[in-house]
Amino acid sequence: MPIPNRPSIYLAAETAAALESSMVPQDSISGTINSIVLSYFRVLDDGKKWLKDHPLSSGEWSAIIDANNGSLIDHHAATLLWANVHDSRGFTEKWGVDVAALSDKMRALPLPAQLALADIVRLFWSDPHDDIATRVQVLLS
Repeated sequence: MPIPNRPSIYLAAETAAALESSMVPQDSISGTINSIVLSYFRVLDDGKKWLKDHPLSSGEWSAIIDANNGSLIDHHAATLLWANVHDSRGFTEKWGVDVAALSDKMRALPLPAQLALADIVRLFWSDPHDDIATRVQVLLS
């Protein structure tokens, strides 16, 4: 879906307050939002690079994505995906992974990698037509 250059957007009170606190008088709202969004995507790119340099196994990706099926992935939950993995039952048998070790591994990821992981899970479930391994490779690129 193409986004118009001049979209109307709603800012939650928390978002508006954060923007207001980071702006100086000569800043425009559009310029500030553009800078923040582009910076965030740079952080995601750094996180994807980290995940490529420290690859998860196919079973680990499958467990992470499966455990977070139906999860709301927002800025609060992005660093808590490990908890859904930790609370999963039967994944050792289903995906061949040690759930406790995987959740510990996820908690120890640097923040950019946690955010990239959350984005990959969110994007996977938005269109889950491919097998997990194939889709993850596309989303990591």
